[in-house]
Order: sequence, then structure tokens, then C-alpha cells
Amino acid sequence: SKGRAHETCHRRCHPVCLLLGPSRQRRPSRGPGPQRRGAGGADRPEIRAADGTFRLLDGANTGGLSYDFPRNFTLPDGRLFGFDTAGRMYYVNTAGTGSVTLVGQSFPSATAGGDSTGAMFSPGRILQFGGNSTGAIVIDVTGTTPSVTTTGSLAFQRRLGVGTVLADGKRLATC
Repeated sequence: SKGRAHETCHRRCHPVCLLLGPSRQRRPSRGPGPQRRGAGGADRPEIRAADGTFRLLDGANTGGLSYDFPRNFTLPDGRLFGFDTAGRMYYVNTAGTGSVTLVGQSFPSATAGGDSTGAMFSPGRILQFGGNSTGAIVIDVTGTTPSVTTTGSLAFQRRLGVGTVLADGKRLATC
């Protein structure tokens, strides 16, 4: 731990950090769970407080979700929304010991996969594309249940791409 003040409670691989609002807490999401690399306990997300300490969300079991490359987003109302590489969607409650709630139906495998990408292009609306096809979908989480709508396809299949929202609101897909 060369010079670092605080370490995560468990080892993480491909973590995703989200800013959780005015408290300035950050949520590193899971990396490999117990099924990979002997990282027992990594199937629970953690909260990093402003002082740098980490709090494990023991009640938020993500063990049933794919462990690699999670897509997580902070919604305008403060909720956390995510989906795994199999297209399973969920909310994470960070209060107390935390909880995970699966929501909606999984989206098509054509736009899922570990080498697909997602970008929130407006509050509560996520463009998900690439991976297994040239397909793209919009996931709308502004309502009570996420809705998934097919949108225009990409000209070329993008693997391990990056989704960027430009200043004029256009979306750029690169690899």
C-alpha cells in the first residue's frame, strides 16, 4: 500500500467509481467475485467516504450478476442504476448495509457483452451499443421500470468502444 491512506475492503478488478452526490462519497463497484481469483467478498459494492475510508455494503449482494465491466450510473434522483454484461438491470440502494434490486427484463444479447459500452446522454437515458453486433439501444430509467428501445445501428461493429457525449449533445462512438 505504498503511500495510500486507505485501501478498499476487497480487491477489485475493472472497478467503476461513481460520485454519489453532495456528500462526495464514491462507490467502487465490484470486480471479480468469489468465483474468480480468490477475491472472496468482492461481490459486494463499497462506499468511499470523504475521509477516504471504505464501507462494505454487506446487504448488496451482486454475486448473481456478471462480475466484469459493470455499467453503473448515478441517476438525477440520486438512485444508482446498473446493468451487467448479460444485460441484467438493477438498482443499488446504498443506505445502511445496502441492497440490490433486479428490475425489468434483460436487454438483447446483441447489445450486451463485456466489450460493449454505454453512455448516459441525458438525465436517466443511456445509449448502449457495440459488443456482439452493430446494434444500439436506449435504456430509459426516468420511470418506475427501465424501458429498452432499439435505436439506429452503427455503421461498423464496435468492440471495447467508448461512448462520448459531445458538447452539442451528439453521441460519438469510437474504439
